[in-house]
Amino acid sequence: MSKPILSATDTAQVFRDKAFKSRTLILKDGRAVPVENYTVTTSDKDVIAYLDGHADFARQPAAADSTAE
Repeated sequence: MSKPILSATDTAQVFRDKAFKSRTLILKDGRAVPVENYTVTTSDKDVIAYLDGHADFARQPAAADSTAE
């Protein structure tokens, strides 16, 4: 059985795909990481490291808390 993309590490990070609206990335360990609507959201440290090292992806700033005024 494959590992889930989201894990119990820190908070989820959002990355924008600058090249494709949708695609599936395959990591070295065989896991699939889907890109949907130009976006990947993950808290998996291996996926974050992969996306940080890939020129097609830009980490997005954390969303502001919607309850803040």
